[in-house]
Amino acid sequence: MNSGTKQGTALSDFLAYMIFSLMAVILAMRVYIFSVEDYKELLQFLKYTDYAYHAFEVLKTGLYTNVEATALSGNTLQIEKSAYVPGHKIVLTKRDSRLLFVFEGGQVQEICHSVVDVRMRKMGDIIFIRLYFPGVSYERWFYLAK
Repeated sequence: MNSGTKQGTALSDFLAYMIFSLMAVILAMRVYIFSVEDYKELLQFLKYTDYAYHAFEVLKTGLYTNVEATALSGNTLQIEKSAYVPGHKIVLTKRDSRLLFVFEGGQVQEICHSVVDVRMRKMGDIIFIRLYFPGVSYERWFYLAK
């Protein structure tokens, strides 16, 4: 009878150890999965931030050099340049998921990709451009007066 009690105690200790070990492994896996998901989400956010920063820097260069006139029609900005870039007239527009400069001769320069939507509005001499990415949006304004 005494040896049966020892076996029962050893078996219950072993089962308790297995249950606690399994719980610890499950907890560790959940922490790992949540941290990986947070990492992926943060990486996407940083990627879209970089895309927006690059797009706004390209737009700044395009809008502040040799510009004669601008016209906003919906979400399409038409820029007329005094110097021949690859064309005097440039159109800033969105096609598919890309933000593009389309030059007069048909040449296309991709400014940004992975864009969900682009909204442009003009108030006086200031144009506001908002870029929408999945889960985040960025807006910047440009002063276009001479």
